[in-house]
Amino acid sequence: MKSKLSILLTFVLILVILSPVLVKDVEAERASNKGLGIFDFLKAESVIELGYDKTSVEGSLMPGEVYNVPINITYKIQGTLANLYSKLLSEQTVQIELSVESDKYCEASIKPESVEANVTTEKTKISTKLTVSIKVNDDAVAYSQLKITVIAKAKEKKGPIGLLTYIKKSDNVTMDISVNPKYVPVIDVKSDFSYKEIPPFNVTKLPVNITNQGNGKTIVLIEPLNVSEHFNISMPKSIMLEINDTKPVIISVSPDNDFDQETLKISFTPQYYADESLTGTPIIQTYTLKNDGSYKEPEDDDFEIDLTLLIILVFVILIIIVFIYIIRSRL
Repeated sequence: MKSKLSILLTFVLILVILSPVLVKDVEAERASNKGLGIFDFLKAESVIELGYDKTSVEGSLMPGEVYNVPINITYKIQGTLANLYSKLLSEQTVQIELSVESDKYCEASIKPESVEANVTTEKTKISTKLTVSIKVNDDAVAYSQLKITVIAKAKEKKGPIGLLTYIKKSDNVTMDISVNPKYVPVIDVKSDFSYKEIPPFNVTKLPVNITNQGNGKTIVLIEPLNVSEHFNISMPKSIMLEINDTKPVIISVSPDNDFDQETLKISFTPQYYADESLTGTPIIQTYTLKNDGSYKEPEDDDFEIDLTLLIILVFVILIIIVFIYIIRSRL
């Protein structure tokens, strides 16, 4: 108690000795418009350093999942009378307020939102466990760089009497955390039919609309899984889709007449345009195609009529030949 009292008396004595100089400099400081009080040079400054565990956000982050990033803070004070204040306020703390700002494509929060730091001139790590929680939104573009900013600010600290400020409030200290969203392959495949009657010996075009609902430019691989021997089928092997883009795919089918009803299965597989190893789950579409019975084969009666006419024609020719022979024989 005596030790702290002696420190306080020493501090008061210093102020008394320096007061003429301080008063003399007031007008000069006001003229310079720096906005500094006459005792500002006696106030200590807070020095804050921020860091984080980079391994917790290594690689790409899956949209929709929450990632917890450990944060570490070190604190000390510096200034003309910093050593004096560290002894005078050795059993007190300075409050540091914490907040985060995030890119529009992600969400972030920090807990707790304030911590207490011991008053010391030695850089000291704050023991309170700090965590920034990061969640990347589903619409974040794959492999784009998103930024989360951690902001720390120390509040001012007044002396034992509460009249003088020993440690002034700090400016904002910031730290950026950069993250990259992972590619998520999502497509939607729609058609206005699952069952259709089609004519034989004609080309039937079946439109299918594909939408890229993922977060990156996507190639959709198109592959028929079963093709009937009665069908001739043509379709593109792949299409390219931007984010939220929709394009039609035309499946052309030309059957013969020897089919009654067939099932056609087609696979649609999303794949990242820049890396074929990043492939999504195939979507299998099943279409039932039935012969509409519009094709008619020639009837047998038509063939019989033609044969009868041929026989009559041959018979007439024979009669003519015999008639000519008889006439010539008589001459």
